[in-house]
Amino acid sequence: VEAPCLRPDGSVLDTAGYDAATTLYYSPATELHMPPVPTEPTQQDIADARHLLVDDLLGDFPFADDASRAGAIALMLTPLLRPAVRGHVPICVVDAPQAGTGKTLLASIAALVATGRPAALFSAPRSDEEWDKKILAQLLAGSTFMLVDNCSGPLDAPSLARAITAEIIAGRVLGETRNVEVAQRATWAVTGNNVQMRGDLPRRCYWCRLDARCERP
Repeated sequence: VEAPCLRPDGSVLDTAGYDAATTLYYSPATELHMPPVPTEPTQQDIADARHLLVDDLLGDFPFADDASRAGAIALMLTPLLRPAVRGHVPICVVDAPQAGTGKTLLASIAALVATGRPAALFSAPRSDEEWDKKILAQLLAGSTFMLVDNCSGPLDAPSLARAITAEIIAGRVLGETRNVEVAQRATWAVTGNNVQMRGDLPRRCYWCRLDARCERP
């Protein structure tokens, strides 16, 4: 990881190097300058953090309702909390009535703030076999924030539904004969216009809807 995150016991991993409690190696990005994280934050610390997140980062996005704003906050916090979660986290579906509303921008900001780098962005594969290969390849590359961008048409991908509830993904490396196993600790987001989820996916998602209520967002 390249930015501080939480351990399962609630403490903050902010010391560079290997962390035995999480089996993570924290290598801060060279351009990251983190102030000390207080172990007992004051009410002002909390108010400042909330203002930075809700007003400065998310204040200009046209959320359709309060639930969608809460979903965006969840997406921002999930990559930081993911190492502390012993279990699964759902997919965030960021959708809107039309293009240009800020769906990809919202998901990209969440990835950049939490990980220091853009999300692993790709289009939805056409077949479930391609989904299987794409998921394994991205996890092998070490991607921790996956963004399925501009999803068009109904999304029904059993491999994606399985990956969301799996702790370990196993498969054959593309172009090789060896099989591998890799941990699934990533944060997932899907963007699109009026996204439709099929199969088991609706039960494994939460929604964040943007609506600028104008012809040209």
